[in-house]
Amino acid sequence: MRVCIIAEGSYPIIRGGLSEWAHMLIKALKDVKFDVYCITPTAENKWKPVYEKFPNVDRIIIKPLIRTKTLKDTGIVTKQLSLALAKLLENAADGVPADFKKIVLEIGVTAVGKGWLASKDYWDFVISTYKKNYPKGSFSEYFWTFNGLNSILLDSMQFVRDIPKADIYHSLSSGFAGFAGSIAKTVHHSPLVISEQGLYLVERRDELSRQDVSEWYRTQLIRFSESLVKTSYKYADKIVPPCHSHMKIETQLGADPDKIFMIKNGIETDRFMPGPSKNGHKLLIGCFARVVPIKGITTLIKAAKIVCDKFPADFVVVGEVQDKEYYNECQKMVEKLGLTSRFKFIGHANAAEWYKKVDIFTLSSNSEGVPYALLEAMS
Repeated sequence: MRVCIIAEGSYPIIRGGLSEWAHMLIKALKDVKFDVYCITPTAENKWKPVYEKFPNVDRIIIKPLIRTKTLKDTGIVTKQLSLALAKLLENAADGVPADFKKIVLEIGVTAVGKGWLASKDYWDFVISTYKKNYPKGSFSEYFWTFNGLNSILLDSMQFVRDIPKADIYHSLSSGFAGFAGSIAKTVHHSPLVISEQGLYLVERRDELSRQDVSEWYRTQLIRFSESLVKTSYKYADKIVPPCHSHMKIETQLGADPDKIFMIKNGIETDRFMPGPSKNGHKLLIGCFARVVPIKGITTLIKAAKIVCDKFPADFVVVGEVQDKEYYNECQKMVEKLGLTSRFKFIGHANAAEWYKKVDIFTLSSNSEGVPYALLEAMS
């Protein structure tokens, strides 16, 4: 059996709970052959695997979401294909799932380049949707917002050119990974499994809530994300969450309850065992998390100030810095609150050893499913 793992900005290029989960899965299924297809946020060449490549992994393919070098000449785009593409873009704008059948029948396993966005058919589509959706708003804002999103969507259609043929496609999230898996399933007629350790739409809403953009723009991006998620659920044969709360939200977003199969997270308990009693005079409080906004590190720093004003305690964050801008924001807050000697960022380290060093584990995330750090700390 050959399985193609499809990831978005996670395994095998970025460390974290989801990546650890995927790595354990591949390690345990020694008799299964794997290909790994990873979608990156940019076309930069900095993305390299950070995990060991197991013998049962054949290919690791890393491709950017936004492509600077894309198909410019669309060739012959029939009227039927133009209508199918327009419907795809309209569904994305309305937050409803895509329908790939007509597009696949028209273009097979090829893709349409962004040159189509300069066609008269596309222009007519933009004018008609503008009059329907935003007649009193700025046409310039409408055009450039949707042109950007539509450009990304056409880039996403090119995933099918890169994704290997497999017996099963396994997307590690909904969103673009699920979208890519849905296209691959339609073209190659192989079943699709989607695992949701975290909820894509919840995380996108959290990101957008911190951005200084208009409410209209925020709404459009949320609808776009909803379309990706609902498309993933529509084409998935199995949706695998780690907890009941995920199941409830998936169902509310239109997932067929009969497709949902919960599998609880587990860890290698022989790796995470208690160390000797510390019996120190000063508490060490540890947060094990990537340094990214959704992990709520700024909230932890504010809490640390309250604790340190009352008790002799130090804080450490054990985890890779994956958002340098957010890390700088955290460092400035640490300095401002006078915690420079009390609050440290360790970076990527051996978590199993650090659990034995801390007295208290804490987690400050804005959103989580069943976090591995919590299970490891309990172990």
